[in-house]
Amino acid sequence: VTSIIILVVIHESIHLLILPHKIKTAVIIFNFKFPFSIGVDHCVWLRKSQKLLVLISPVLLISIFAIPFFIFQHYLLGCWLVVLNISLAWSDIFSFFYILKNIPHRAQMFGNFYRCQQ
Repeated sequence: VTSIIILVVIHESIHLLILPHKIKTAVIIFNFKFPFSIGVDHCVWLRKSQKLLVLISPVLLISIFAIPFFIFQHYLLGCWLVVLNISLAWSDIFSFFYILKNIPHRAQMFGNFYRCQQ
């Protein structure tokens, strides 16, 4: 359980670090009531490309971090990290592909909303 919480905090911290530097109001929110959740909240419009980068970066970076475990033949630990990472980030992965397919190229996004520039 502790390793899952640590991985989620690392995952959300990566989201926070990938956000554009001009965003000063982004925070990590911890909800300790049922259902337990941790997430990043920001109050600014992001370009579609920025939103996609913010969504997929933790999945890619944590998966890349698992590569040395495979190189040094710690296969079980590497597989555990990759499977846990992907299972905890399934909503980010789904959102990435949904936005990639359905949101117009020049759109700006704020949470689940988008607007198109003319």
